[in-house]
Amino acid sequence: SAVLIKANISDESSLSEVILKIKNPNNEIKETAMERFGEYYEYNYTDTGLLGEYRIELTAKDLYNNQAISNASFLIIDNIPPRIWNINIDPKEATKNQFVIISLNSNDDSDHPNVELKITKPDNSLQMQNMIRIADDMYAYTYRETDLIGLYKVLITSKDINNNEINYNTNFSVIDNLS
Repeated sequence: SAVLIKANISDESSLSEVILKIKNPNNEIKETAMERFGEYYEYNYTDTGLLGEYRIELTAKDLYNNQAISNASFLIIDNIPPRIWNINIDPKEATKNQFVIISLNSNDDSDHPNVELKITKPDNSLQMQNMIRIADDMYAYTYRETDLIGLYKVLITSKDINNNEINYNTNFSVIDNLS
């Protein structure tokens, strides 16, 4: 998103120019003149695609070529968690020792998230597994340990590279084999 850079700059003899230099996290520099709006000089900076610190150097010159320099910085962070949707458990009701396939979609604006399963078996033992990315934003895992009859609680956690995460709770059941 855009960052509005705004400065209140004045001089007794009148300003001739206000130059803004912005250094992004990759040390690339953009230089531009700021525009005056009433009492303020402003610039709407839109090239904020990189996470990290952006350094600003503002140089104001008057008609006699006297100048003043001011420095500042701003930080672009990612605080948006990944998304999870299209969760499917097949079968939702399995028989003892039948494989259960858990699949879902998950994505993030920064990179492919890490998707983890925490499965609590009917005896309250806990198993943690990483889901396998099978396509761009599709993940799946085949759960093979359906040896106990009862409710299996599933906690799905999708976490991005900036440690933003989202959780989703679901479950499936294992019933006795029908003979």
